[in-house]
Amino acid sequence: MKKNYFFVALTFIALAVFIGMALSSCNSKNDPANDDGEYPVENLIGTWKWGRMIEGYSYVVTTIVITSSNQMVQSDYFDVNNTTETRNMTYTYNASTSKITTVWDQWGDGSNIVVGEYIISWKNKDQFYSYAVGGGDAMGPFIRQ
Repeated sequence: MKKNYFFVALTFIALAVFIGMALSSCNSKNDPANDDGEYPVENLIGTWKWGRMIEGYSYVVTTIVITSSNQMVQSDYFDVNNTTETRNMTYTYNASTSKITTVWDQWGDGSNIVVGEYIISWKNKDQFYSYAVGGGDAMGPFIRQ
C-alpha cells in the first residue's frame, strides 16, 4: 500500500512540475515587457511603418525612425503625387506611462514649435498603436521593419 502512495505522490509531483514549466514558458524571455506590459525605451529604437488610405484615394506610408539619442525622423510618402514629407524631431519616452512626447520645429527657424503627446499601446514588442493625448483616432498599427 505504501508503494501505491509513493507512485501517486510521484505522479502528482511530476504533474506539478510539468504545469509549472508550461506556465512559465508563456512569459517569453525574448519579450522585453516588464510585468505591467510596459516596454523600455530601447524597444522603440528602430524603424516603424504604417500604411493607410487617406480620403479613399491616396495611399500614405508613414515611416518613423527612432534613435537612441532621442532623435526621430518621420517621413510620409503619398502615392497620389509621388511625394514625401519629412519631419525631424526630438522625443522623450516614459515607459511607466507609455507616453511619448515629440518636439518638431516646423519651419526650422524656431518660429513654430509643435509639441505632440501620444500614448503608445503595445500589441507586442514589434507592433504598437499610438493615440494623441486629449483624444483622436488611433494611429497604426506601426510595425517594426
